[in-house]
Amino acid sequence: MSNFDFAEEQKEILEHFGIESQREKLFEEFKELAEAFNSGSLHEVQEELADVHNVLMQLIDYYGIQKVYDIALYKIQRTKQRIKEGYYDR
Repeated sequence: MSNFDFAEEQKEILEHFGIESQREKLFEEFKELAEAFNSGSLHEVQEELADVHNVLMQLIDYYGIQKVYDIALYKIQRTKQRIKEGYYDR
């Protein structure tokens, strides 16, 4: 499995199905994840998290992985600062 290139495999899947199909697929997977959380089954939650992860990674790559990660880092830092300042305690 060490030679497995997740990014390349995800790109191949996205190219096959197309961006519009995978955007719709993400919503379907989010719904299934919500149902798995409601079921209380750890295995189902793990399965659906993996599905959401895979489709989400395809879309992140498509929309610009570095820009998305830069924004995510900013939001993490902002949230940590807000926690420190007591923003969420109000």
